[in-house]
Amino acid sequence: MPHFVEGVAVVHNGIIENFSELRDELTEEGSVFQTQTDTEVVAHLLAKYLPEGLEPRDAMLKLLNRVAGGLAGDAELAAQSAAKESGFVAAQTLSMPSGRVVTIWRRPC
Repeated sequence: MPHFVEGVAVVHNGIIENFSELRDELTEEGSVFQTQTDTEVVAHLLAKYLPEGLEPRDAMLKLLNRVAGGLAGDAELAAQSAAKESGFVAAQTLSMPSGRVVTIWRRPC
């Protein structure tokens, strides 16, 4: 199910086990949540990072660093911002015996 937060649309496949801690932090900063899902937490994080002036790829990387400890197994994320210059960004994380592999794609609009 896609989530829309402040002009950012996100879809996510996977489990973010530390989403409740991230949600609590975002709530303290003023975010208002409509659901209890980890995907909505991802949408709020990206909506927070993109206005900081980060490029979409860098915002996705910052997001992945924040949730990395809470990712269970493999995960895929895709996001689209209403800001034309942001474009479309997607990421895939894979759990490997040697660690986690992260791939990020970006397509400008």
